[in-house]
Amino acid sequence: AGELYADYVKKACDAYKSRGEAVSAFIIESGMSVAGVVLPPSGYLKHAVGFVRNAGGVFIADEVQTGFGRFGTSYWGFQHDNTEVIPDIVTMGKPF
Repeated sequence: AGELYADYVKKACDAYKSRGEAVSAFIIESGMSVAGVVLPPSGYLKHAVGFVRNAGGVFIADEVQTGFGRFGTSYWGFQHDNTEVIPDIVTMGKPF
């Protein structure tokens, strides 16, 4: 499922490039945490980030809510089910 969902990112990158526009960044919260934690399917980050980087963009991991060990298995949310993709930028915060 990860590759299938990442294909939407590829289509968006292709659409921008076809209009002569640039892809700047892909920012994602590693697990949507507003209504519980919803994790992306296995392989999604690897493929989505690959498409964005191939289009010239950077990967920004939003770790304000999901970082600092909150997933329990890794310190950063982007590390969950991912050992291959390292963000270019990581956002952090102290939410209460």
